This record gives sequence, structure tokens and C-alpha cells, in this order.
Amino acid sequence: MKKKHIFYLVAIVLTAVISSPFIFLSKTYLKEDNINRRIPQGFTNYASQLSLTKIDSIFDAPTSKTESINQLKYVFEYAKNKNI
Repeated sequence: MKKKHIFYLVAIVLTAVISSPFIFLSKTYLKEDNINRRIPQGFTNYASQLSLTKIDSIFDAPTSKTESINQLKYVFEYAKNKNI
């Protein structure tokens, strides 16, 4: 075979290998649905979209270690008192 034919063959194979993931990702993107599901107040939904999780309280995360430990103690006591 001539060098020209080998070059064309390699170019075709490389194009097929490189374009396959691009085509797959493009098809997946176009088939996705952009439905915004309404989440009721007081609940959250994880990325799995399997079930709603009830939210009782939201706490900010402190930056220092001692504040974090104190906050964890408070959260555990809070959960114990509310039977969560």
C-alpha cells in the first residue's frame, strides 16, 4: 500500500474513534428532558431524584474546629429532644 492510502486509513480510524464519544454525548444531551419538578416547602430532593427528604432545620457550618464540635453536640441534642 502506498503511504497516501495508509495516511487516509489512519485519518478515518482516528476520526471514527474521536467522534464516537462526541456523537454519544450529543444524542444524550438532546434526549434529556428539562422538566423542573416542584419541591414542596420543607423538603429537599437529592440528585438521585428517588425520594423527598424532610428538612427540619438548616445550620451553617462553622469554620473553627471547636465551633464545629459544639455545633455537632447541639445538633445531636436537638435531634434527641425532637425524636428525629
